[in-house]
Amino acid sequence: MTVEILRYGSGAKMNEIVPVKKTLTPINDCVYTYLHSKSGEREYYGVVLRIKEVYFQEGVYDKERLINHPDVGGRGLEIINNYIPYVKEKAMQHKHISNMEIEVFIRLKEEISLLTESRYISSNMAKEKKMEDAQTKQLSRLKAEKDEEIRLQRVHDELMSGKPIPQVDFLSLCKKRKIPIHCRTAGVLRSEVLYVAKAGISFIRRSGKRKPNFNGIQKLLQTYLKDVGNNVN
Repeated sequence: MTVEILRYGSGAKMNEIVPVKKTLTPINDCVYTYLHSKSGEREYYGVVLRIKEVYFQEGVYDKERLINHPDVGGRGLEIINNYIPYVKEKAMQHKHISNMEIEVFIRLKEEISLLTESRYISSNMAKEKKMEDAQTKQLSRLKAEKDEEIRLQRVHDELMSGKPIPQVDFLSLCKKRKIPIHCRTAGVLRSEVLYVAKAGISFIRRSGKRKPNFNGIQKLLQTYLKDVGNNVN
């Protein structure tokens, strides 16, 4: 049989409910299927439910899924029998109310004020939660930055007391003071150096390979110490 069904549009209308005429194959008196689309050899079928004379698409499934879940008709009847109280219960709990649910209520001549009011409230709740999440994220970021600042101060104090510090921390200290770092120097620091100290550096000794040139790192260390001396911490 060919009837008008309600389903979501596509493209720019993907959130809109679009009435279309389709030829349906009945599973039982209230549940139907139709060939929705094909992709290569795969076939996708729309499952359509009927409440009174309102036909609406419940979902789209590939053929294999429908075959592996033969009780599509029974599941469809469960949805149909509980549809109106289920949607109203969702509305009272301010859960998401879809455009399809509102359209089905309209076609069934059911009161939709509860649904639209719930959508308004849930929308405001979502906005408030989004703002709270943004504030939480901002506070978390600020705390992380403060913690890192405290940690780097501790690392700086260790360096100035003569203790060796990891090369990545030395790079962070230089970046904090906005000391320019040549890309080659940064590369050697990351790949060849273990620790940096006021007295010198500790590097990886690779068997059979020539010792890398650490002049850039030594110069960077002296620049950092000079910058510290010129700027009271």
